[in-house]
Amino acid sequence: MQIREVAGDYEGAEAYAQRAVDAGDNSAFFDLALWREEAEDYDRAARLFRRGADAGDAGVLVVLARLREEAGAHDDAEALAGQAADTGDTSALFYLALRREDARDYDGAMAFAQRAAEVGDTQALLSLARARGHSGDRDRAEALYKRAAEAGSVAALTALARLREAAGAHVEAESLAQQAADADDTSALFDLALRREETGEHLQAETLARQAADAGDTSALVDLVRLREAAGEHERAESLAQQAADAGDTSAVFDLALRREESGEHDRADALYKCAAKAGLAAALTHLAGMREEAGAHAEAEALAQQAADAGDTNALFDLALRREETGDREGAEVLAQQAGAGGDTSILIALAQLRRAQGDQVGADALDRQAVNSGELNHTGLKDRWPYGLDADGEPSPPWTAAIACS
Repeated sequence: MQIREVAGDYEGAEAYAQRAVDAGDNSAFFDLALWREEAEDYDRAARLFRRGADAGDAGVLVVLARLREEAGAHDDAEALAGQAADTGDTSALFYLALRREDARDYDGAMAFAQRAAEVGDTQALLSLARARGHSGDRDRAEALYKRAAEAGSVAALTALARLREAAGAHVEAESLAQQAADADDTSALFDLALRREETGEHLQAETLARQAADAGDTSALVDLVRLREAAGEHERAESLAQQAADAGDTSAVFDLALRREESGEHDRADALYKCAAKAGLAAALTHLAGMREEAGAHAEAEALAQQAADAGDTNALFDLALRREETGDREGAEVLAQQAGAGGDTSILIALAQLRRAQGDQVGADALDRQAVNSGELNHTGLKDRWPYGLDADGEPSPPWTAAIACS
């Protein structure tokens, strides 16, 4: 069929399409019609859509209705969509609902949307509800959202919660938000929490944020942390951040720790970093290591850096190695770099080698480069250029590889 169509044998293609329809495939005319429409052969496309519609394809009826609508034949369009709607096609019901809405026949629009909802598609009800809400018809919007919620729409529950909150019905809003959260949509709880925070109802805001966190969404708690911190309520911010961490989100605790460190509150920063580290954030260990290093507690700094590396973050080892190098503790820097290299991160060895080379210590730089290669680093441009085949066990550059020749 498609070959005939592409070759311009439209009658032949239509004959094949008719045979497909006779065999029970009602989509054949629809496909041909789409090809004709793409080719801007609108008359033939319309005729094919009509043949598909006559064959009982509801989808074709809806497309044909839209074409008639675009042509200005509104009554014909609605009649075609009505035929499709009689088969239970939800796209036709949606189309008719919107047509009734445009005509301000709100009861008619709701009737078609309700029919779609009864077969499992609440999109028409939701679209009508949004349209009514935007027009300021809050009562009708709420009625439509209720119908959608009764038909199983979680989005409708969330929208209803927002409407009831705006109307001052806080208890009802919370109940609806909790129902939405129980159905895995916590956005209503999030919205309510922030609204309560804005109106100064801080305890209620926290309760709602915790409910969202219990349902797996800590974003409301994290936002409350930032708001409380900005308001100067540092202890409350830390308490909420701890609750977020207990629920599995360490971002708020880590952010607070960074702020405390920047403002010179090292004791508070230390406690918060420890909290984040306890919750499994390796980056917190890295910052703790840096703080210990600055305080001169080198052994403790190294232990924390190693913990961070064991957790997959070698940044602490990298930072400590560079600090040791800068202070003249070259041996300590190499030990840390070797630890990182043993864990698979050779970038520290290469960075130290570059520093040594810049200082004129070519021998020391070469030794570190060799350690990097022995740790598996061959992709760095400088090393690959110098030793394209790696190093042998004696530390000498490996010769080019040659294929063994078998002798018979």
